[in-house]
Amino acid sequence: MVSDYNKILRGSMNKVKMRLFVLGIICCWVVVLVASVFAGGYEWGGLGPRACGMGGAFIGVANDWTAPYWNPAGLTQTKGVGVGIELLLPNYKAKDGNSIANLDPSDMSINQGDIFTRSYPVEPTRFEKTEVSESFYQPCVGGFFDLKGIKIGTGFYIPVGNWFDWEDSIHVDATNAEIEASYFASMWLMVGNISLAKEIIPDFSIGGGLNILYLKSKYDVKKSYLTTDTLIMPSYDFLHKVEGSGRGFEGVFGVMYKPISVLSAGVVYRTGSKISLDGSAEYSHTLAPPAESSDYTQEFYHPATYGIGLACRPIAKLLVAFDWEGTNWSTWKTVMDFETEGVVLTDKDIVWDWKDCNRYRFGGEYNLTEELALRGGFYYDESPVPDEQVSFTNNADVDRMAITLGAGYEWKKFIIDFLYDSQWGDREVDNIKYSQKIKAFTLALSYQL
Repeated sequence: MVSDYNKILRGSMNKVKMRLFVLGIICCWVVVLVASVFAGGYEWGGLGPRACGMGGAFIGVANDWTAPYWNPAGLTQTKGVGVGIELLLPNYKAKDGNSIANLDPSDMSINQGDIFTRSYPVEPTRFEKTEVSESFYQPCVGGFFDLKGIKIGTGFYIPVGNWFDWEDSIHVDATNAEIEASYFASMWLMVGNISLAKEIIPDFSIGGGLNILYLKSKYDVKKSYLTTDTLIMPSYDFLHKVEGSGRGFEGVFGVMYKPISVLSAGVVYRTGSKISLDGSAEYSHTLAPPAESSDYTQEFYHPATYGIGLACRPIAKLLVAFDWEGTNWSTWKTVMDFETEGVVLTDKDIVWDWKDCNRYRFGGEYNLTEELALRGGFYYDESPVPDEQVSFTNNADVDRMAITLGAGYEWKKFIIDFLYDSQWGDREVDNIKYSQKIKAFTLALSYQL
């Protein structure tokens, strides 16, 4: 029995290098997908706890230091000089009921983002950890002032980002081995904005701005098979890393119109941008040398976004608002060129066939006293990702709903704003359930002369 078993194991080693070759090709495609895709979670609820406390229905309001983000034309409603700073503290939980795959190369799916392969037939086909939870922070700052009849706004913020950190280990009884695996992916889009706004005729304003974009992404996959067997199925290590950063520019244009004193309407359009990234990549598997490494360039297609907002003040103390927003995810693609091509690190030009998606927002603000305002809102955010691309290692994206609650207190020339944002969503694909839960607290302090 032992002899027959050893023959089987020795025979399987003849397939290992072919498996690793196929793994390398698949991983190269997968890294392009994973390292650059962060859809529904791609953009958080928005900027400023006052605006987000109203469910982010702020395009038709946009009358504070966050106006350059929501609708630059709204700057004409501000007075004097003002500045604001905020700190966003989100906690993100995601579940993939199928965990992360560890499949034979012939069964791996680029659309699913499969990144680990069974180098040995005794390895299990899936890992066990199905949930991840992460907490992080995002700071923002902005302000506005007048210059010869023109309103000027500026800001530095991180409206777009994602962070995913997973690790797991499995014991292989047949060989008394341990498999340790980890998968990390992060992306941040930092924005520096300068905006101008002017009231063209009474109650009709236009505004425009320039977003200077800085994008940083990182992808890190590791797997180790650890055993005392040095002949039949020896230990091995697998590594695939990609890290890059780049800059780009985006135009922002807005209109604000007040047909009557208690009603306002706003329109905003952000052009999106093709961000050029420079970075480095490496790939290695100790059972299949040599290792590969190369610098690369990548075109990251930050999608265009647009929206329409209405705001009404039916009574002096109450403000209600509704927004519709869209994102052109159908333009999403990835172009990647390696300086030194290898078997694994090869050039790619991929179109992902995502759909354009919508976001619906509703909310209000009630002035309980002259100093204290209470806020509440709701929004619904569609996912552009098709079913066949949903997974931990690609994007466990879902349609999300959110309830927001907030408050603001004004003391002399200072305003303190607070926000609680609860988001959730799930979807089922091939009887596998995927879900997201996000809870975020935001605190902001603003000052106006």
